[in-house]
Amino acid sequence: MEFSNYFQCKIYTLYTSFPSCASLRSLTYTEASHHSHPSPDGLYIATLLSTRLQIRSSRSLATVRTISLPPDFASHIPTIRWSHVHRPRDTSEPQHTHPARNNADPTGTYPLRILLATDTTLRIWTLHDPASHATINLPSKPASVAFGHTSSQILVFSDFGLKLTIWFLNTGKSVEIRDPKPLPHGNNHTYRPGTGHLALLTRPGAQDVVTLHAQDSYDVVGGFKVPVVDAQGIKWSPDGRWLVVWEAASAGLKVLVYTADGHLYRVYRGGEHEDGDGCGLSVRGVEWSPGGQYLAVLGSDGKANMVKAPDVLPR
Repeated sequence: MEFSNYFQCKIYTLYTSFPSCASLRSLTYTEASHHSHPSPDGLYIATLLSTRLQIRSSRSLATVRTISLPPDFASHIPTIRWSHVHRPRDTSEPQHTHPARNNADPTGTYPLRILLATDTTLRIWTLHDPASHATINLPSKPASVAFGHTSSQILVFSDFGLKLTIWFLNTGKSVEIRDPKPLPHGNNHTYRPGTGHLALLTRPGAQDVVTLHAQDSYDVVGGFKVPVVDAQGIKWSPDGRWLVVWEAASAGLKVLVYTADGHLYRVYRGGEHEDGDGCGLSVRGVEWSPGGQYLAVLGSDGKANMVKAPDVLPR
């Protein structure tokens, strides 16, 4: 079972004498919860306990912050989200910051934030600033919510793929993008590393279209039609040079590789089995390696094809 979806917050800490590991020095126990989520870098654990949100350090288990929640809000929370961490992981626990750019906070930082969502309300807190919090009232139940490229941007996808609303916490303003394709697990959007450009899968008509948006304004800066039956996901490479789109199971194994400006470079259809037959699998998902040297293509048989980038990309 996934750690982020079902983590019983029963944490035991053993302090033992070295070199012997037999002596039990102390035992730490916390309340049980089915709503515990680690931060992206694993430094913190947020746990929903009755009418409060408790955030602990994952290393010391010390309580970093406790947030009181209104009872009517706490009883209807299906979604907990952390903002992304915009810095390399290190061994300390400072506030998560990054040099300001584009739509960053006026203070010049991207603070670590946490979001709780119900069908009608979003509440956002800044971990290291008790005075910083925001509430967004929604006109209807969202299909999904997530942080954008920075912790100052909140993405709200409406039901039935009607629109995507981006809220800017530092200004209180919002922009809307029509016809985002409704896909699970956030597969319908991806941010380009480095520049923060949003690539969004949309379905304005009978064909899937990828639109490219500027980071600070989300203005459309490009786009292209995707020659597939039913695209199931989109993902930038870690270096921001390539954009891949994969096809639905009904069309077999098919991954399209695009340049950053939207030119189709190659269609990857997999290798061959030992008996020489074509692969014939469908795509369940793709993932780039951290350095971008490999692309993992997960097939419907549960096997992953590990492909070197030179084999995926044109020679």
